[in-house]
Formats: sequence, C-alpha cells, structure tokens
Amino acid sequence: MYCEVKSNYVTMKYILNHNRVLPLLLSGLLLIAVPACDNTVGSDAHEHDSDPFGMVLIMNGEEIVKQEGHDVIYLNDSPIEVKENEETEIIHLQWLNEYGEAFLPATEDGYTLSWAIEDEELLDVVQHDTDGPWNFHLLGKSAGMTTLSFLLWHNDHEHFTSVPFEVQIK
Repeated sequence: MYCEVKSNYVTMKYILNHNRVLPLLLSGLLLIAVPACDNTVGSDAHEHDSDPFGMVLIMNGEEIVKQEGHDVIYLNDSPIEVKENEETEIIHLQWLNEYGEAFLPATEDGYTLSWAIEDEELLDVVQHDTDGPWNFHLLGKSAGMTTLSFLLWHNDHEHFTSVPFEVQIK
C-alpha cells in the first residue's frame, strides 16, 4: 500500500514539474467540446426542418389555437370563431418541433402549406399574394360548425397533418 501511494506521488510530482498538466487538460477539453458543438448544430437544423410535432395559429398577436402532439389548446377554450361573410385578420402559422420551438420550413426546399376543410360550404381559406407562404385568412361563408386541418407538404408527399381544428362560423 505504501509503495502504491509513493508511486502515485512520484508520478504526480513528475507531471507537475514538467508542466504537462495544462496541455493534457486542454487537449482533453478540446476532444470533448469540439465534437459536441458540431453534433448539436447539425441535429437542431435537421429537426427544425424535418420533424414538426405540432403547430400554432397566431392572430393579432394571440395564439388562437395550438397543437402539441395530439393535445389541442384553444384560446378561451372555445373553437376558432369566424364571422359569416367576413374574412379574418391575417393568421400566422408556425410549426413546432418536439421541444415546442417555432420554425418555418424553407419553401425553396420544397415545403408548402395546404389544408382540408370538412364542409367547404361553410368555410374557406384565403391566401393573398402578399400574405406569404405560412399566412392566410379564414372566410366564413355560412353559419355553422366545421373542422379545418393543415398539411405540411414536402415536394410530393405529406410531411405532417394537424388534427382537425373546430371552427364556428357565426
């Protein structure tokens, strides 16, 4: 036991006396830090562009509905409200990753937005040229209740489909 302790003491004394501790520590830190940084950036960029987990609709600065996974939260716990024969203010759609962070896929990479309306006699989605690819208005055509789903397309296939959101036209 005494020899082992003495041996460790001699080894530490040798390392400290020959100024090898600092270079060894720095080398070890670089080996750990450099791959971790490269890996984190790559995975974040990929997740944001390819794996929506939910979405949020924002009108006048308020989240009118939010989907995270299969959970849906409506503003004031009531369906989206649209007035009959009127177009809503502009609605901004943002996709959410699994961490709840909002992102917008790059349209130049082939991402587009589409929607499905349960009863098109009651509701329409309107996109003006100036609205941009992730913004739109809802137009109430006739009083009643319907549902509206949003689809994120990537080139020729659906990449994500929202749950059907309830929309009441008054």
